[in-house]
Amino acid sequence: MEFKTKTQEQVVSAVIPQIIQQDGVNLTGNDAQSMKILADHSMRPLTYQEALVWLMQNPEIKEQLKGKFFYLEGVGTDKSGLYTVGGKGELKPGSGEFEETVLVWSGKNPLSLGVCSGDRARVGGRRFDLIGDGSPDGVAPVVVGVKLAQAEPSRAAAPTEEVKRAIRR
Repeated sequence: MEFKTKTQEQVVSAVIPQIIQQDGVNLTGNDAQSMKILADHSMRPLTYQEALVWLMQNPEIKEQLKGKFFYLEGVGTDKSGLYTVGGKGELKPGSGEFEETVLVWSGKNPLSLGVCSGDRARVGGRRFDLIGDGSPDGVAPVVVGVKLAQAEPSRAAAPTEEVKRAIRR
């Protein structure tokens, strides 16, 4: 599976998210700090679709992240309410199975994803919160990103015969 970020030079060959650690300790930060940590590690933030698919396919990681949130790529959402996660991370209106249900909070702030646990999850009837109205100053207990592949060097087109003649003059 290959995803391209907004800048075409950065191509991710495989979406393999990582929780960023230093000396075995999870790195934390508000939105700006989280994005800097990702950039310093040649990583980018996940889209909400990538994050949801990753967590759905990795129950052990989902378990580690229960009760935590992390910042995602993007700002705000107009969606609001309960949604079910589709196979590609898309959001379908209405709640579904508990582990596949997301409560989306509309807003214009940086997006974050919370993995609900305990009463918050049980009473709310969902495992995830996709948050568009949270403060960008909230310190996320983890920073999660995807390693960027090395950008391929640009290949200039070979000069035409006309260009070669002009250079020789």
